[in-house]
Amino acid sequence: MYRVIETHPSTTTALVEHDDDASRWLLVPTDTWNNIPASLWARALAAGAEGIACVASDGSAEAVTADTFADLRTETASGTYSVAPEALTRHPHGLPTIGEAERAKPEISNSAHAQRSNFVHLHTHAEYSALDGLSTLGEAVHQVAADRQTALGLTDHGTCAGHPELQRACDAAGLHPVFGIEANLVDDRLARPAPGDAEAQKHIRNNYWHLCLYAENNTGLSNLWAASTESYRDGHYGRPRMDWSTLQRHADGVIASTGCLRGPIAVALADGDTETARQRLAHLMAIFPGRLYVEIQTNTLPKQQALNNQLIDLAREHGLPLLATVDSHFPTCADADAHSTWIAVQTNKDIQDETDLFSEDLDLYLQTEAEVRAALAYLAPDVVDEAVTNTAVLAARCTARIEGTTTTPVFTRDGTHDDDARRLRETCEANWQRRIPATADQQTYRSRFEREMDLLVERGFCGYYLMVADYCSWAKDNGILVGPGRGSGGGSLVAYLTRITSLDPIRHSLLFERFLTRGRSGLPDFDVDFPASRKADILAYLRSRYGQDHVVSIGTELRLKNKAVINDLGRVFASRLPDGAHVDLRKVCALIDEAEAGTAGLGMSWDELWTQHGDQLAPYAQRYPDLFAMAERLVGRLKSYGRHAAGVVISTDRPLTGWLPLRSVDGEEQMVTQWSMADVENLGLVKFDVLTLRTLDTVQVCLDAIREQRGIILDLDAWEEQFEDPMVWEEIADAHVLGVFQIETHSGTRLCEQMRPRSLPELADMITLVRPGPMNSGLTDAYLRRRAGKQQTSYPDERLREVLEPTHGCMIYQEQVMAVTRLLAGYSEEEADGVRSILGKKKIEKIAAAGKDFLARADMPREAAEHLWHQMAEFSKYSFNKSHAYAYGILAFWTAFLKVHYPIEFLQAAMSTVDKDRVPEFVRESRRLGVAVLPPDVNVSGRGFSIDPSAYAVRYGLDSIKGVGESAVADLVAHQPYSSWSDFETRRGRGANAGVVALLARVGAFDSLVPNRRGLEALLLARKTGADTRCSLKDETVTGPNGLPCRFDWDNEPAPVNPRTGKKLPRKKPPKRCTKACRQYTPRPALQLHDVQPYTAEDIREIERDMLGCYVSSTPFDRIDPVERAICTQTASQLSNAPNGRYIVAALISSIRKHPAKAMGWLELETEERDVTAVVFPDAWATELHRFKLGQLCFAEVRKNDRGFTLTDYQPL
Repeated sequence: MYRVIETHPSTTTALVEHDDDASRWLLVPTDTWNNIPASLWARALAAGAEGIACVASDGSAEAVTADTFADLRTETASGTYSVAPEALTRHPHGLPTIGEAERAKPEISNSAHAQRSNFVHLHTHAEYSALDGLSTLGEAVHQVAADRQTALGLTDHGTCAGHPELQRACDAAGLHPVFGIEANLVDDRLARPAPGDAEAQKHIRNNYWHLCLYAENNTGLSNLWAASTESYRDGHYGRPRMDWSTLQRHADGVIASTGCLRGPIAVALADGDTETARQRLAHLMAIFPGRLYVEIQTNTLPKQQALNNQLIDLAREHGLPLLATVDSHFPTCADADAHSTWIAVQTNKDIQDETDLFSEDLDLYLQTEAEVRAALAYLAPDVVDEAVTNTAVLAARCTARIEGTTTTPVFTRDGTHDDDARRLRETCEANWQRRIPATADQQTYRSRFEREMDLLVERGFCGYYLMVADYCSWAKDNGILVGPGRGSGGGSLVAYLTRITSLDPIRHSLLFERFLTRGRSGLPDFDVDFPASRKADILAYLRSRYGQDHVVSIGTELRLKNKAVINDLGRVFASRLPDGAHVDLRKVCALIDEAEAGTAGLGMSWDELWTQHGDQLAPYAQRYPDLFAMAERLVGRLKSYGRHAAGVVISTDRPLTGWLPLRSVDGEEQMVTQWSMADVENLGLVKFDVLTLRTLDTVQVCLDAIREQRGIILDLDAWEEQFEDPMVWEEIADAHVLGVFQIETHSGTRLCEQMRPRSLPELADMITLVRPGPMNSGLTDAYLRRRAGKQQTSYPDERLREVLEPTHGCMIYQEQVMAVTRLLAGYSEEEADGVRSILGKKKIEKIAAAGKDFLARADMPREAAEHLWHQMAEFSKYSFNKSHAYAYGILAFWTAFLKVHYPIEFLQAAMSTVDKDRVPEFVRESRRLGVAVLPPDVNVSGRGFSIDPSAYAVRYGLDSIKGVGESAVADLVAHQPYSSWSDFETRRGRGANAGVVALLARVGAFDSLVPNRRGLEALLLARKTGADTRCSLKDETVTGPNGLPCRFDWDNEPAPVNPRTGKKLPRKKPPKRCTKACRQYTPRPALQLHDVQPYTAEDIREIERDMLGCYVSSTPFDRIDPVERAICTQTASQLSNAPNGRYIVAALISSIRKHPAKAMGWLELETEERDVTAVVFPDAWATELHRFKLGQLCFAEVRKNDRGFTLTDYQPL
């Protein structure tokens, strides 16, 4: 007989295994022979499939072995395999049909005709118990539904994070959700150990009990959430903790059960302290009158069975009901190994480690009622009946539901939506003159304003707008930079008038309906960018504005991703894997990195990974089948919790405590929601996005420096004519875009050279087209060819000329797709936005339905309409939000403007805010801009990069050297300035230890005090080694009396003389040890700095490159003779705009890359201004490779063409 291993409903296939010989076959439908997904076969092969078979309805079977299939299959362009009929052979009867395989899975049915189970799992840990819970709620619901159970309770460790998903999963399966928590109970949640008291720390951290709590009704659910919040806010020490006071204050509507072996009653009984057990039980009975159950559990430990008998006696004595529980942590008994592996992953241990939290056989899976009864069979039948039946009784008592209704916020205190509407209108009117040019068509603006206001008032969104405008205006009024816009909000005139955005939507032809329509559900969603360094100030303002308990950040779930699961399992299975496995697993991780490189950090699912790269992964899966099988089982599991990068919940009418559960984040004072963003919004709470952009930190630092250095205050928000500055556009057109937002990448620089944008619309187009999607699809090339007149611009319909002409007939913006449906098919704004949304989400069924509707309504020939719809569907894969593109275009222009007009401030800001490994790029750029960069100086440097106005230079900070920490910098700065080296030695702080001083000396921070850097290092080294106090007579190559390493002639030592009498005294014996107390100790002459040869310029360059990552005081190019340099025909930056041809540049070879399959490669040439990548074709590669050396200074002759640069000659210097 064959048994089903797994089924794949999406492909209607199954993997089956024979009971006798364990042979495995992949079953496919009869119509699939010519369409077998390559990824499916790769996974089946990795799972041990011997071949592929299909079974007809009459039981006859045809099959092909894996080897034959590999030899005879053909692969289609869509990634599927087919095989010729002659490759098939008859297969013995016995294989099930696909239908039989599908029916072999357990069915879920809760129909009235099915026999209901009397048991309900109430003590259940899902993956939200992040340390030890394996079950997803989908898996848990499937298991209990298969046993005809009617409900499911969830009691995760210390958290209510899984409550929303529990309700969704139960509702979908027709089950009743029971919301619970397994609380960590202590006597005093506020108890903390004295600092440094390790014993007290250990005692408080480990001294807690488990207690299960359930929400009987919605009051109880609110109390459960409030208690959980309190356990994090006040009680967190190692884990969230409640105490008896917490239970007392939040007991209304809550049912309790006594918990597991770690329960407060169980622990006392296990210690033999019956009196304490009775006292605790009495305490619980007083807090939960008529709402307390005594748990008896099914695990097979002898101490559990003994405890169950004691608990039954206590329950009988006090008239308390019994409750049978399993304390499940994984779905089925077959998942025990997966659970052990998961524990090893979470505790950073090897799978062989015997200290596993669940190393004993506890059967902690979602058992059937029959299994529960069998596990408790040693108890009296009436006891078991009661304990089992009470699970359903308790579940029936719990009627709580998570109810969410979205209510639009009211901003005006004690006001109404009408008050907000009046206030919003007044705000817009007050800003009208300042924001709308007097020369503009006022009627156009008025009409747009009233149209937007009508919708905002109708939908009750005025309060939301006022809330966002309030914190944006506060930020701007308090010197905090606010991004010009992000997302579709830039299309709102009201947002512009209320200072939420900085772009005029009418001037830039931006669409309000892309942001908001009458038919769109939910609140509007403004994404607002701030400098990362000022986000804490924004959140602090919000808390002060609305109240601490009315504002909270949103939490996130951090799940195990593809690469992480391979890394984790490689570590967990280390003792089981063969030698060299780590090399293979690194290759798998590299493959995953490459596969996910184009996903903008979102990654891909395990199934998508196999679908696209199954052939590459299959050899590794065959080599390590257990690891890959476990990876598929564990990938996507909840690993830990975090804080959402932007989401913030604000309540204007009531505190959030009890409205939803909150938790703390390690090391942070402020709380976050236990739920993810989607669940928070489903509850009806209003979410705001407080985003950060590092570029805004750069601009913020730059603006502050301009104000400090020049006394100029720039109001970027009010710029108009600045966007016409020809100097800025020239710099962008020449591709000098290092530090310019969105376009400083290699592809952005290249596109700048090709486009040479001269206006904000062109810059927005460029930001849209530089993305991987348009570039890889050919859309960018089509735009460039049409713009350059190399390809004719045509329009699907002349009515679309006005819409598509600005982008040369290419649909690069989503708003253009919307306009097509309105102009040609009469769609309303809501319908057009709906089409945009459908095409953007790539849902095939919805796209087909939308296409059918468009074809029926389009006022144009059918064939033309079909072609246009195909174009729209294709362009929509890569089209962009125009408002977003223009907003980011403005930010890009800001950075370019500051770089052109305030170069020293911009460079100092950029170096202060970019990643350290990018600083060398800006050091090189500073030379092009004529700004000096100086090494750190102990007298003037502080923390971070600073401006030295006397030298028109940017100076490195003291903390730029690895090994110089904040405390050292603080001490050094506190005692500045230092008049001399001896003054520094006398007054330096304790943080500036010998190691820090040595690092500062090497990088040149003391050059202003001690010009001979090498001499100072020698002095410090002598002090460190003791050479400065070493006796001049000491010599380790000599062995004197008593083994002394000394050159003194002890045999002829002059006899000592009595200073009073002048008589000679007896000669003393030589000392036994060489110390400074020796009577012949003779210190060496002090080291004279002028005796030490100073470093050369080349020495200093190498020190700077080693310690700072780049040349600072000089460069290798400085040694090129001006006469020799004259042969250079272009600088690297001039090459950007030079016509195709041959040119010579001076460069350093920074990288040599060989082609993986051909005898050719690439040189990365580092010039004084920028890098140039030159291809080296086979002829040159063969003759010149031996001459290429990393770091070699050279003259390189390159040939420029449309594709880039080719090395044609090379002359080392």
